[in-house]
Amino acid sequence: MTTLASKNAHMLMLTLVCLILFFIDVSASIARTLITSLDVSGSTLLVDDQRFADRVAAYVAAEVKELAIGDTVQVHLVGSYIGYENLQRFNVKISRQNRPEQVAARVATIISSMPTWIQTKKVNVAQETSLTGYFLGEAPALDCQSTETHLLVVTDGVESVSVDARALLAGKAPLPRPRKDILKNCQLTLLGIGVFKGGKEAYTAVLSDAWRNWATEAGIVKYRALPRF
Repeated sequence: MTTLASKNAHMLMLTLVCLILFFIDVSASIARTLITSLDVSGSTLLVDDQRFADRVAAYVAAEVKELAIGDTVQVHLVGSYIGYENLQRFNVKISRQNRPEQVAARVATIISSMPTWIQTKKVNVAQETSLTGYFLGEAPALDCQSTETHLLVVTDGVESVSVDARALLAGKAPLPRPRKDILKNCQLTLLGIGVFKGGKEAYTAVLSDAWRNWATEAGIVKYRALPRF
């Protein structure tokens, strides 16, 4: 009886260990989604500064290379979100056929090509920016609760549709309040915030704070504002 009880206890312990390892593995393999959104409004460096575009391309490519099979990579072009102006999509799932380094190279090519594509009218420059409208439109399709979703937005951070841009830059007007927790558990990085044509950096603190407040209200779990990278 003692031997039988010992064997049963041993089997129970092995079963518990296997269950623990299973749940650890499931937790570690939660799918990730990286959405890189390129602001192509006229004030941004991305539309005509090749060195900036190349730097962004290298940064995003490095992020893509960190992903694993089953993760998703998207690239969006956004300017004014009214009427889906300038909205184009790149959507690829990392797989054995689409390895991280291969997808990274494709994404880097898209980003590096932006100044040329704009010059040749393949992509139109938007006259206004509505990132808040873009986020509002994207929110229903995002599942940041069960998927680790990183919104990486290349932008100077100036919102010009839903708020007076001059008042925003002067710190006299906040961004419009988002619906509470509209992007709950999402991550948000603003790349190039406060950097304008000619590489001039200005209003970085004001814009970073404005977007931090917006991100908190929207439920963003991790917020980063990177003027330089």
